[in-house]
Amino acid sequence: MSDSISTELQKIEDKKRKLQIQEKLLKEKEKQKRARRFSLIGKIASKADIDHLDDETLLGAFLEISSHLPSKEKQDDWKNKGKSFVSNGKETDGTPLSISFSNDPKPETKKILKDLGFRWNSFRKEFYGYGRKDQIRQALSGVDFKIEVID
Repeated sequence: MSDSISTELQKIEDKKRKLQIQEKLLKEKEKQKRARRFSLIGKIASKADIDHLDDETLLGAFLEISSHLPSKEKQDDWKNKGKSFVSNGKETDGTPLSISFSNDPKPETKKILKDLGFRWNSFRKEFYGYGRKDQIRQALSGVDFKIEVID
């Protein structure tokens, strides 16, 4: 009888450990989901061209929005406006571009382009993405580079 009780206790302990592992995995998934959400909010701020504002200004804007949340109809209007912006995103985000350099670009230059949403193509040794030529020329003034529109 004592043997069956210890076996049952062992089974319960095993179940507890499995549940603890499952709980850890679920917490990690929630953490990853939250991190993705924060990243998305940053991308949205960039698309709205307010990512240059300092943290306190952005927080103040978010607090004002939260304190004056409009009616459901107005929120639906905001949602439709956002959907419209996203569907026309390629036009508003700029044209598809590739940016190449005669020499390997400095880390500061790479950071500027990454902040503008460009990605590095290690095979072709160039950056690519959507942007506006004038914005890139201004951001990379003093750097030797070539911009091409991708067809």
